[in-house]
Amino acid sequence: MFKSLIFGLLMLLSANFVVAQTDSALADIDPSGQTIVYWHHWALHQQDAVESLVQQFNATNEWGITVEAINQGSTGTIADLVSAGIISGELPNLASSFQTAAQSFYLDGAVVALDDYMNDPVWGLGEERIAALLPERINDNRFPGEPFNDQLLLWPMGVSANVLNINMDMLAQVSYDRAPQTLEEMREVVCATSQIEGLRGFPIRTNASDLLSFVVSQGGHFFDEEADRYDFTNDAVITVLTWYQELINDGCAYIPESAFAGTNEMAFGLNPMGMGSTTGVPFINALIEDSESGVETWAMAEPPWSEGNRALQVFQTSLIMIPSTPEQQLATWLFIKFLDSAEGRSQWNQQVIYHPYAEGDDLLMSEEFLMEIPQWQQVMDIINNPDVRKFTAPRTLSYGQVAGLVADTVASVISGGADPLEAAEQLEADANAIHADVQGSLGR
Repeated sequence: MFKSLIFGLLMLLSANFVVAQTDSALADIDPSGQTIVYWHHWALHQQDAVESLVQQFNATNEWGITVEAINQGSTGTIADLVSAGIISGELPNLASSFQTAAQSFYLDGAVVALDDYMNDPVWGLGEERIAALLPERINDNRFPGEPFNDQLLLWPMGVSANVLNINMDMLAQVSYDRAPQTLEEMREVVCATSQIEGLRGFPIRTNASDLLSFVVSQGGHFFDEEADRYDFTNDAVITVLTWYQELINDGCAYIPESAFAGTNEMAFGLNPMGMGSTTGVPFINALIEDSESGVETWAMAEPPWSEGNRALQVFQTSLIMIPSTPEQQLATWLFIKFLDSAEGRSQWNQQVIYHPYAEGDDLLMSEEFLMEIPQWQQVMDIINNPDVRKFTAPRTLSYGQVAGLVADTVASVISGGADPLEAAEQLEADANAIHADVQGSLGR
């Protein structure tokens, strides 16, 4: 009787295993021996980190899969190469991408949705890991409406944010012991430092990301999702553009020579603060050390805010899988899955200074890392603060073109003397014309 019971249980388990296997659309695919090509944009210590992970995967994966990582210089270059490859047929299996580019490539049939791989009972992440993924971060890579239909088109490499990098030593010189919390306080700080011999005020980058960070922190937005249109004439946009212009006119701000010049000069001890990505920590620390600038204490903080509008803009450089054979696609997914492993996440986040996209991943950071890079925890505290809204740039396909118009508008206001309201009105009209064209191409 007992033996019969055991036999019956074994048969039941076996049957359930077979059902699980047959529920997998990928179960019969063999990824063994595949070589996949990965186009990335990582440089310096970031490239070291990704190459280390590639080497580990190549040496340890049980299927004999080989990843060939090729540095293509920048996400912009990769986007151009993928666009050319769609025509020529010379494409990688995996590539770095931002959301708007991924949407465009999907329309050209050059992106594989990842849902079936992530949820597969044989090859997927498993229920526990999927449950840990932060919906707000994963959903940043899903897009509503036809033809995207909320499919997962990209896999995140980690979360970064647009923050103020602040020389706290310099703030102490002008009697501040914390980051400015309002536009008025920030103006007071940067105007005070600009009056000190050899120091400058605030470096205003003309890019769309910085303007958006300040605008949302004043209660505004760029895109009205309910109305499905751009809105650049709301009060917050005009307030920030006017604030920019007044800082320049009063000698309290300047236009940096390049995207990173502002934070570089902060590291050199030449200005009090500059906007930049949270992944910039190693670069800033290296500049402080190499220049012997004497900057001892610097911090990261969200932009100053109006009441009830404390906010942080987050970024996700992600990966797209490009269509190939079923065997190569599965091999590509297995490399992505390796990057998502605890070992992969811990190594990558600590070397590149990324923040997690899943619950509990912050616990993977070593005590040594947290002591060496206190700015990481400063940003983690902001991310975990329920009073701080976390947001992304507009994810609509048209924003890839509109962001350039935003940058041109900022430049016209702060260097060309354009009236902020008139410039914003023209930007809004041009942006919505582009949006209408893009939506029309989607049949909407």
